[in-house]
Amino acid sequence: MKAVQRPLRVILLPELVPSASTCLGRALKLMGHQVKVLSRYTHRFGFTADEYITKSESSETVKFLKHLLAGRYLFSRYDIVHFNYGSTLFDSGFGADDAKNFSKRVKSGVLRFLQILEISVLRLRRIPIFVHFQGDDAVQGDLSLKIFDDSIAMHVENDYYTGPSDNLKRKRIKWFNKFADAIFCVTPDMKWFLPERTKFIPYACTNILDLAPNFQIASENSFKVCHAPSDRDVKGTSFILNAVEKLQRDGYAIELQILENLSHDIVLERISDCDVFIDQLHHGWYGGVAVEAMALGKPVICYIREKDLIYVSEMMVSDLPIIRSNPDLIYETLRTLLSQSHSSLVQIGRDSRRFVEFWHDPMKITGEILSIYRDSIESKKLLSTRRSS
Repeated sequence: MKAVQRPLRVILLPELVPSASTCLGRALKLMGHQVKVLSRYTHRFGFTADEYITKSESSETVKFLKHLLAGRYLFSRYDIVHFNYGSTLFDSGFGADDAKNFSKRVKSGVLRFLQILEISVLRLRRIPIFVHFQGDDAVQGDLSLKIFDDSIAMHVENDYYTGPSDNLKRKRIKWFNKFADAIFCVTPDMKWFLPERTKFIPYACTNILDLAPNFQIASENSFKVCHAPSDRDVKGTSFILNAVEKLQRDGYAIELQILENLSHDIVLERISDCDVFIDQLHHGWYGGVAVEAMALGKPVICYIREKDLIYVSEMMVSDLPIIRSNPDLIYETLRTLLSQSHSSLVQIGRDSRRFVEFWHDPMKITGEILSIYRDSIESKKLLSTRRSS
């Protein structure tokens, strides 16, 4: 008879990123596991954690002391520690080496010491450690310019990526690779910057079944497009604005809604009421909000970088319903969609919904991560047995 596996005790920290905290934590809880989602601060889009360390407006001294107190998790009975956004609790930030202020450099040094102590305690206790990368915690500007023909690095301000921050990311990735039981990333482009053993795990950013698809065309009189930029330079918003303005001048009935500084719930409502959602034109892969748009039954326009597809399964690539575009093609892409029948757009929306139900099912993705958790626990038990014998 197969032994019954006991529920695991898991902590997810320290940033509140839906795919590797809120939604992963929720799915693990639904599976019967004991989970704590610990976040530094509240999330600007309304995602929630089980516990918040401090307030973003608190003084630096209060933030430091609160983080120090949160370090008690190191001595709690967790089976798994899962770090997200390429950070641990005692992390000085990706711009730490850029700090010219003496006090900031001292603080960075203290945090670095505490971070080493943090990992040392976890390793001494033989608790499996997992690290999840979500984007700019791994992507480096200098390498992006060398590797890709088009990337975010080509369109952002000079201080978005810097030499010191790029070097610091490389050091941290190398450091994480020494002790992490597994490393995950949510987009294939990050594989260029991370160790070969890194596993690409698609977004599990929402419970797909919670979102009711709306396959209807919003209006017979105007084509409604939505775009939700977290950063306009990163998402290529200016190219989208220019394309829509040109289409309007050319006599096309098209409306663009820029969804900024809104709660997550309101963003989802607006997307549900549009005809097409535009995600981004520089990154090379679609983001979490594009997954939600597809779950709502909306065709999604996005730049998909061909070079990155070597890290994606052939089946996923063949299923991908994304309408591919880029800054040079976005005008033509939208003009082509305007000439298509409503039924063809509805079909793309239906294909998009089916795609996320298969590839972004949070329970399926969480089950895959859970299997890796258990394999690591068993490996450490086996290693411990061998050492004691």
